[in-house]
Amino acid sequence: MPYWIDSTLLTTPAFLWVYIVLGVPLALAALPRADLRDVPLVLMTGFALGSGALTVLMFILGSFGAPLLTRGNVLAGLIAINILTLIFLFFLSRKKEAKKAIFSQSEIADSNKRAAFWSLFLEKGVGYGAAPREKNPLTVGEGLLLAMIVVAVAIRWVVVAYWPFTAYDALWVYGYEGRLYFLEGFIPDYIGYYPQYLPLQFTFGQLIAGEINDSAARAVIPLLHIGSILAAYTLGARNFNRRTGIFLAGLWALYPAVGEWSRMGDLEIPLTFLITGTATFFFMAWHGERPRHYAALAGVLYGLALWTKPTAGAFALGVILLNAIELVRVRFSWSDYRLRFVVSLVTALACAPLGGAWYLRNIAVGHSPVDFPPVYWHSLAERGGGQMLWYVLAVTVLLAFIYLAQQEKPQTALTVGGYALLLVGILPSATARFWSVPLESPLLFLFPSLDGLPRLGWFEGVCILVGGGMLGWALWRYWRARHGLAPTDGVVTKTAWMVAATIPYFIVFWWLYSYHYRLAFAIVPLMALPTAVILAHWFPGAAVRGWRVPQRAAFTTVIFLLALPGMLLPLRDKFLGWDYLWSGELDSDVAKRTSGNDALMWMVDGFQIYERENGETPVVSAPGVQRLPFFFPTADIDIDTAPTRLNQLDGVTYFVDSHPDGTGAYEQTGVPLQNNQVLSALGRNDILRRAWWRDDGIFRYEIYELNPAERFVPKAPLAALDDEVIFGDFARFIGHEVSSSTFQIGQRRTVKLYWQVLDEADRDYITYIHLRDRDDNLQQAWDGPVARTEDGRYYTTLVWEPGEYIVDERLLQLTNFDAPVDDGYSIVIGLYDLVSGERVRVTRNDEDIGDGFRLPEEITVIEPAPDGDGSDG
Repeated sequence: MPYWIDSTLLTTPAFLWVYIVLGVPLALAALPRADLRDVPLVLMTGFALGSGALTVLMFILGSFGAPLLTRGNVLAGLIAINILTLIFLFFLSRKKEAKKAIFSQSEIADSNKRAAFWSLFLEKGVGYGAAPREKNPLTVGEGLLLAMIVVAVAIRWVVVAYWPFTAYDALWVYGYEGRLYFLEGFIPDYIGYYPQYLPLQFTFGQLIAGEINDSAARAVIPLLHIGSILAAYTLGARNFNRRTGIFLAGLWALYPAVGEWSRMGDLEIPLTFLITGTATFFFMAWHGERPRHYAALAGVLYGLALWTKPTAGAFALGVILLNAIELVRVRFSWSDYRLRFVVSLVTALACAPLGGAWYLRNIAVGHSPVDFPPVYWHSLAERGGGQMLWYVLAVTVLLAFIYLAQQEKPQTALTVGGYALLLVGILPSATARFWSVPLESPLLFLFPSLDGLPRLGWFEGVCILVGGGMLGWALWRYWRARHGLAPTDGVVTKTAWMVAATIPYFIVFWWLYSYHYRLAFAIVPLMALPTAVILAHWFPGAAVRGWRVPQRAAFTTVIFLLALPGMLLPLRDKFLGWDYLWSGELDSDVAKRTSGNDALMWMVDGFQIYERENGETPVVSAPGVQRLPFFFPTADIDIDTAPTRLNQLDGVTYFVDSHPDGTGAYEQTGVPLQNNQVLSALGRNDILRRAWWRDDGIFRYEIYELNPAERFVPKAPLAALDDEVIFGDFARFIGHEVSSSTFQIGQRRTVKLYWQVLDEADRDYITYIHLRDRDDNLQQAWDGPVARTEDGRYYTTLVWEPGEYIVDERLLQLTNFDAPVDDGYSIVIGLYDLVSGERVRVTRNDEDIGDGFRLPEEITVIEPAPDGDGSDG
């Protein structure tokens, strides 16, 4: 059996214990008695509470600064929680069944009964009873969707087991922290940023395995994936009906982007699980079903969502919006608003203890409670139409349903015109990545999103606003004509509330984080809900069973074809194609990581060689290279500091210059390149030697071996000067070396100029090196800064440090084929201001000698060598 399956199976039983054996009793204790036979709801709640209990326990053990986070301590704590839960369930089962609701939904809406209801609500926290459970057999379409979901999950289990951590954020945060906590036995104070729901579960896998093992840690990922599918199902099933739940679970589970991202071990699928579970309970309470009880459960799951990622906070903005809408709807009547206010308040209070724990901990250890991504990432947000496609899909399915399945139709001109404008505004940016437009095309005036970043332009925005307004007005008139203005708590109203809750989250994502599709995952089930509701209503089970065989076969085929890509896509790797699972090409975790992270693994391999040869890990400065500590969790690797002065590298073995990692890190310092001594010195081979490097087309890493103290060691050039030659008031020229006094035309010669820095320079000065004949005529000039690199950086005089010695090594080639062949040549050097061209005055033994210094060697220029003859000197 492959090693990756062995490792996955090693820890899967432990995770199943947490999620089911521990989680389900916790769910049974937390849920109302009426829900105990709702298996999907119990499992979804159990998955959340079991994993939550595990991470809370591990957080407590890991917060004492001592190695208490051990396998024995964690297992003992879990067993204790499990036993206490079972004891609680035993005593709970002996109590009488709680009183059933005394009012129906219509009675609650009756103002004459409101006072009596609130008296009971405030006393017992109960509302009208849950909707009756459906017992109809599955239809062919429902069965097919469920079967495809099961197959998709099985495929994803294999793929998750096969791959180690490879995604950027999983290497940077979650996988790295899982390794670090396993090795240290606690959560170090320097850890901040993301909360701990996922990292602590990866740590649990390492603890159970007893070693650093990616496959063992990642065994939890399929369970989190299943939890998100259960949450999508229960959101639809409990707030609408089973068929809606199945359609919604299918839309989420078989969404191709989810399939592509399912193996990564990132936060987005766990966050979707917990946000969707929160929404399930919150909207059950919002619509009056056991308001206080379900609101409390919503709060607990929302606390876990905030325990997963800070962006979960955007869901709270949705709740605030719902409350604002409700206040306006009831015309600011407290008695009418009170129920939903209390639901929101109970949710917030239940959320606070767990939701705020990590952020309070960060404050306590001196971190910011929340660290937002750098503005650089916000600048990459697409803000295009592609992020709106779930809403467009819902509108499209709704219009198709109305025009194909309803006798009454809305005003066609207004509806079709609005829909067409909506598509004109959205589709160009949504499809921009799949086609190109010539730069001179007039289309770019109206659709700038077709060139470069697919961001909406003004014309597209106008089309969306006008088209959406026309379409909304047409549908509103259609609805009013059919149903009047009477309030309703039916399907349409419930759907509208849920869509409204997504709007603030979507706006935050769209404006700031739409540089990657996965960052919208948390609200995809809620955005897909209208589509699921319409499909479930359009294709009711009875009608499907009553269809003729061709109709049923066509419907089944459409479902299969639409769901197939999302089911199979996890088998594809963008670097390796479709056959990597059985090709045997990648026989180790190192090979698998290298397939998509070539430059990173080349750098890591170099550090591992150093570790093997020296018996210790090197001290590394790697500004912004966030993935590197994953491979050396306890090593001295500084990724947070972007050094700008060479003295900040004292004691460092290697410095990593990188792109885009390091580029972004240095942009955050605000120090311009001409004042950055470290980056300016990368061409100084005497103190920073480029040891190895790699560029894989996405990431570039150049690793420099350091000896910064060498710059203060006095230098002894072969042609040392006895005189004191001073340039300006900031540099002493102490000597030089020329590889040969004979310059052959077309050949190269090496020249080294030695400087001692006396004081700081106030300008960026460039060195000129002139070859002059016996009549002082300029025959060739080699102007340039000190230590220029291939990418144009150089050791500008603005960063020259008093007391240091600078060796300016140049490779000079005489390319002037018209230079007279003669002796009596000489080399003159000097400095001039890069901006103004003004030359620096030179003194020799305190005597002004002009703006240049002539080296004492006499140079002879000889004829070019015959083709194929001669050599560089």
